[in-house]
Amino acid sequence: MTEILKELLMPQNVSCMVCKSEKGMGGADGLCAACRQACRAYTGPEYVEGVHLLAPYAYQGVPAKLIRGLKYDGRRYMARPLALAMERVLSRAKLSPDAIVPIPVHPNRLRERGFNHAEVIAAALAVYTGLPVQTDLVRRVIDTPHQVGMSKELRQKNMKHAFEADQRASGLHLLLLDDVCTTGATLSACARVLREKGARINCICAAAAEE
Repeated sequence: MTEILKELLMPQNVSCMVCKSEKGMGGADGLCAACRQACRAYTGPEYVEGVHLLAPYAYQGVPAKLIRGLKYDGRRYMARPLALAMERVLSRAKLSPDAIVPIPVHPNRLRERGFNHAEVIAAALAVYTGLPVQTDLVRRVIDTPHQVGMSKELRQKNMKHAFEADQRASGLHLLLLDDVCTTGATLSACARVLREKGARINCICAAAAEE
């Protein structure tokens, strides 16, 4: 199944998936040298709303294009360079979580979009880390409105009761994963309910907004 996932999600020997340059052919992450160099590293803050955050990229430029292409255009292969970058920061952090937990979406949003983009990234990261993906330890119980343009305070209020966690999370070290961290409201709300069940949480996202 891992090899099938690699082939479906991460095609080899294609042009750069962002700028379409043929110079991207054969690159491990599917990007040409120019697009790879244009990915600016996330430099902090390390903690967002009390959540310890790992992120390879600042949310701008090429990483933002990859995330939007995955999330809104259904280009699942764009999870590949994001997951590779996330694996590198996870390795440097020397963390050994029991499982990856993608931020869940509400069933209404899942029917609308057809897939959970965080699950796609989590599946790709699992290929590179060997970690299992757990999708049944936390669920979204409120179909919150889109948060684009919301203030930090509104985002926090919006997410306050959005998640419920399963008692089976107790005693586990979980890597909570989302595509983007803007204010940390979503990750914080999800992490809180998992901690209440006794889980230890670290958070990772593909890109984060810098202050």
